Amino acid sequence: MTESEVRQAAKGLLKEGKGHQDVFQLLSKDFPKSKLVEIIRYMPSNKAVNKYDFINWIVVMLLLSTLAIVFLSTGMIPILVWSGLALTVVLKRWYKYYLWVSGLCFFYVFGFILIMLFKSGESINILSLITLGLNILVIVLLSYLNMKILPSVKQKKERVRRNGVVRVVQRIEFE
Repeated sequence: MTESEVRQAAKGLLKEGKGHQDVFQLLSKDFPKSKLVEIIRYMPSNKAVNKYDFINWIVVMLLLSTLAIVFLSTGMIPILVWSGLALTVVLKRWYKYYLWVSGLCFFYVFGFILIMLFKSGESINILSLITLGLNILVIVLLSYLNMKILPSVKQKKERVRRNGVVRVVQRIEFE
């Protein structure tokens, strides 16, 4: 099976309501386990998507609000590119890249703090404080969403004796 076929099969099995461990056991017969873990680890179960999808929409609204405030108050064109990229990641639910969006928001927060600290000649703008708060909220929500919606993977190494030979076997468990 090719990687795209495995990805489609895993999505289908997860939509049917099977657990990550069951999907892994079924597909590990036809595909290398190390690559399969990387594919399945960023696929949420249908139950988790239904339970936490509203947080994704809250993040989209916060990102749109941040984009509108920053662009309308500063007129910076690069903010459109970076925010458009972040919105694409969140709208398409590419959970693998949520950490990058959190990092981008962290740099916004860090930049605003530096501007507020070192631009003592100007007063602190209320829009800067609102944008700062929105970005902090996006970081917290994306971290929470990433923690709750994606399965955690534990890899255990066990010694197994077969036919008088001791072998180290790696077991992978999804939680």
